[in-house]
Amino acid sequence: MKTTATPMRVDVEIAAERQPGGSVRLATERSYEMQAWKRYSPRLADVSYRDVLLVLHIAGAGTWLGANVVQAVVPPMAARRSAEVLAGWYRITSSLAKRLYVPAAILILITGVLMVLDSEAYGFGSLFVTIGFGMIVVGALLGQFVFGPGGDAAADAVESGDGVAIRSTVARLTRFGIIDTLLLLFTITAMVLRLS
Repeated sequence: MKTTATPMRVDVEIAAERQPGGSVRLATERSYEMQAWKRYSPRLADVSYRDVLLVLHIAGAGTWLGANVVQAVVPPMAARRSAEVLAGWYRITSSLAKRLYVPAAILILITGVLMVLDSEAYGFGSLFVTIGFGMIVVGALLGQFVFGPGGDAAADAVESGDGVAIRSTVARLTRFGIIDTLLLLFTITAMVLRLS
Protein backbone atom coordinates (compact mmCIF):
# COMPACT_ATOMS: atom_id res chain seq x y z
CA MET A 1 0.00 0.00 0.00
CA LYS A 2 1.53 3.30 -1.10
CA THR A 3 0.58 6.52 0.64
CA THR A 4 1.40 10.14 -0.01
CA ALA A 5 -0.13 11.40 3.22
CA THR A 6 1.30 13.31 6.14
CA PRO A 7 4.74 12.57 7.64
CA MET A 8 2.97 10.88 10.57
CA ARG A 9 1.63 8.16 8.27
CA VAL A 10 5.09 7.73 6.77
CA ASP A 11 6.50 7.24 10.27
CA VAL A 12 3.87 4.60 11.01
CA GLU A 13 4.64 2.88 7.75
CA ILE A 14 8.36 2.82 8.60
CA ALA A 15 7.53 1.13 11.88
CA ALA A 16 5.23 -1.49 10.30
CA GLU A 17 6.21 -5.09 9.62
CA ARG A 18 4.41 -7.26 7.05
CA GLN A 19 3.35 -10.60 8.51
CA PRO A 20 2.75 -13.87 6.61
CA GLY A 21 -0.74 -13.83 5.16
CA GLY A 22 -0.64 -10.11 4.44
CA SER A 23 -1.42 -8.70 7.88
CA VAL A 24 0.59 -5.76 9.21
CA ARG A 25 2.06 -5.57 12.71
CA LEU A 26 3.45 -2.37 14.14
CA ALA A 27 6.93 -2.66 15.60
CA THR A 28 7.37 -2.11 19.30
CA GLU A 29 7.91 1.42 20.56
CA ARG A 30 11.54 0.65 21.34
CA SER A 31 12.32 -0.76 17.91
CA TYR A 32 10.47 2.15 16.30
CA GLU A 33 12.68 4.59 18.24
CA MET A 34 15.79 2.73 17.09
CA GLN A 35 14.60 2.76 13.47
CA ALA A 36 13.86 6.48 13.67
CA TRP A 37 17.24 7.18 15.27
CA LYS A 38 19.10 5.27 12.57
CA ARG A 39 17.14 7.00 9.85
CA TYR A 40 17.39 10.57 11.19
CA SER A 41 20.65 10.65 13.13
CA PRO A 42 23.15 12.96 11.43
CA ARG A 43 26.57 11.77 10.45
CA LEU A 44 29.59 14.03 10.36
CA ALA A 45 29.51 13.78 6.57
CA ASP A 46 25.97 15.22 6.64
CA VAL A 47 27.01 18.42 8.45
CA SER A 48 26.81 21.31 6.01
CA TYR A 49 28.79 24.51 5.73
CA ARG A 50 25.70 26.38 6.93
CA ASP A 51 25.42 24.07 9.97
CA VAL A 52 29.00 24.91 10.99
CA LEU A 53 28.34 28.63 10.56
CA LEU A 54 25.12 28.38 12.57
CA VAL A 55 26.83 26.54 15.44
CA LEU A 56 29.57 29.19 15.59
CA HIS A 57 26.98 31.98 15.34
CA ILE A 58 24.96 30.54 18.23
CA ALA A 59 28.14 29.99 20.26
CA GLY A 60 29.04 33.67 19.86
CA ALA A 61 25.55 34.80 20.91
CA GLY A 62 25.58 32.36 23.82
CA THR A 63 28.92 33.75 24.97
CA TRP A 64 27.57 37.30 24.87
CA LEU A 65 24.35 36.44 26.71
CA GLY A 66 26.12 34.22 29.24
CA ALA A 67 28.68 36.91 30.03
CA ASN A 68 25.86 39.41 30.59
CA VAL A 69 24.19 37.06 33.06
CA VAL A 70 27.48 36.46 34.91
CA GLN A 71 28.09 40.21 35.13
CA ALA A 72 24.66 40.65 36.69
CA VAL A 73 25.14 37.88 39.26
CA VAL A 74 28.76 38.27 40.41
CA PRO A 75 28.93 41.84 41.85
CA PRO A 76 26.72 41.16 44.90
CA MET A 77 28.70 37.99 45.59
CA ALA A 78 32.01 39.85 45.23
CA ALA A 79 30.78 42.68 47.49
CA ARG A 80 30.11 40.17 50.28
CA ARG A 81 33.75 39.05 50.10
CA SER A 82 35.53 42.39 50.32
CA ALA A 83 36.03 45.76 48.64
CA GLU A 84 39.23 44.42 47.05
CA VAL A 85 37.38 41.51 45.47
CA LEU A 86 34.62 43.82 44.19
CA ALA A 87 37.12 46.30 42.75
CA GLY A 88 39.00 43.43 41.11
CA TRP A 89 35.77 42.15 39.60
CA TYR A 90 35.00 45.55 38.06
CA ARG A 91 38.52 45.72 36.61
CA ILE A 92 37.91 42.31 35.04
CA THR A 93 34.57 43.41 33.58
CA SER A 94 36.30 46.39 32.03
CA SER A 95 38.77 44.09 30.26
CA LEU A 96 36.00 41.70 29.16
CA ALA A 97 34.90 44.28 26.60
CA LYS A 98 38.08 43.68 24.60
CA ARG A 99 38.94 40.10 25.53
CA LEU A 100 35.52 38.45 25.36
CA TYR A 101 32.82 40.65 23.85
CA VAL A 102 34.80 41.89 20.85
CA PRO A 103 35.82 38.37 19.72
CA ALA A 104 32.25 37.11 20.28
CA ALA A 105 30.82 40.04 18.28
CA ILE A 106 33.32 39.51 15.46
CA LEU A 107 32.43 35.81 15.35
CA ILE A 108 28.71 36.63 15.26
CA LEU A 109 29.25 39.27 12.55
CA ILE A 110 31.42 37.09 10.29
CA THR A 111 29.23 34.00 10.58
CA GLY A 112 26.09 36.12 10.09
CA VAL A 113 27.45 37.70 6.91
CA LEU A 114 28.57 34.30 5.57
CA MET A 115 25.16 32.74 6.30
CA VAL A 116 23.38 35.57 4.48
CA LEU A 117 25.72 35.25 1.51
CA ASP A 118 25.09 31.48 1.46
CA SER A 119 21.29 31.82 1.65
CA GLU A 120 18.79 31.97 -1.16
CA ALA A 121 15.90 32.46 1.27
CA TYR A 122 16.93 35.74 2.91
CA GLY A 123 19.30 38.62 2.34
CA PHE A 124 20.81 41.72 3.90
CA GLY A 125 17.46 43.50 3.55
CA SER A 126 15.63 40.96 5.74
CA LEU A 127 14.37 42.53 8.97
CA PHE A 128 15.93 39.97 11.29
CA VAL A 129 19.31 40.36 9.57
CA THR A 130 19.09 44.15 9.98
CA ILE A 131 18.19 43.71 13.66
CA GLY A 132 21.21 41.43 14.10
CA PHE A 133 23.59 43.92 12.53
CA GLY A 134 22.05 46.70 14.62
CA MET A 135 22.67 44.70 17.78
CA ILE A 136 26.33 44.27 16.88
CA VAL A 137 26.64 48.06 16.52
CA VAL A 138 24.78 48.72 19.79
CA GLY A 139 26.92 46.16 21.60
CA ALA A 140 30.14 47.67 20.25
CA LEU A 141 29.09 51.18 21.28
CA LEU A 142 28.02 50.07 24.77
CA GLY A 143 31.25 48.16 25.26
CA GLN A 144 33.42 51.04 24.12
CA PHE A 145 31.63 53.91 25.83
CA VAL A 146 29.78 52.38 28.79
CA PHE A 147 31.00 49.00 30.00
CA GLY A 148 34.75 49.39 29.51
CA PRO A 149 35.07 52.84 31.13
CA GLY A 150 32.26 52.05 33.59
CA GLY A 151 34.07 49.01 34.96
CA ASP A 152 37.19 51.07 35.62
CA ALA A 153 35.14 53.88 37.18
CA ALA A 154 33.32 51.44 39.46
CA ALA A 155 36.63 49.85 40.52
CA ASP A 156 38.11 53.31 41.27
CA ALA A 157 35.02 54.24 43.31
CA VAL A 158 35.17 51.00 45.32
CA GLU A 159 38.90 51.41 45.98
CA SER A 160 38.43 55.01 47.15
CA GLY A 161 35.42 54.09 49.30
CA ASP A 162 33.30 56.81 47.68
CA GLY A 163 29.76 55.56 48.35
CA VAL A 164 28.05 58.10 46.09
CA ALA A 165 30.34 57.27 43.16
CA ILE A 166 29.91 53.54 43.77
CA ARG A 167 26.12 53.82 43.68
CA SER A 168 26.04 56.00 40.56
CA THR A 169 28.56 53.95 38.53
CA VAL A 170 27.06 50.62 39.54
CA ALA A 171 23.53 51.89 38.80
CA ARG A 172 24.68 53.04 35.34
CA LEU A 173 26.36 49.71 34.61
CA THR A 174 23.29 47.82 35.81
CA ARG A 175 20.89 49.96 33.77
CA PHE A 176 22.87 49.56 30.55
CA GLY A 177 23.48 45.86 31.30
CA ILE A 178 19.73 45.28 31.49
CA ILE A 179 19.18 47.24 28.26
CA ASP A 180 21.92 45.27 26.48
CA THR A 181 20.53 41.94 27.69
CA LEU A 182 16.94 42.77 26.72
CA LEU A 183 18.04 43.95 23.28
CA LEU A 184 20.10 40.79 22.87
CA LEU A 185 17.12 38.60 23.84
CA PHE A 186 14.94 40.52 21.37
CA THR A 187 17.58 39.99 18.66
CA ILE A 188 17.78 36.26 19.41
CA THR A 189 13.98 36.07 19.20
CA ALA A 190 14.01 37.95 15.87
CA MET A 191 16.60 35.47 14.55
CA VAL A 192 14.69 32.40 15.69
CA LEU A 193 11.42 33.70 14.24
CA ARG A 194 13.17 35.11 11.17
CA LEU A 195 11.18 38.33 11.43
CA SER A 196 10.62 39.78 8.00
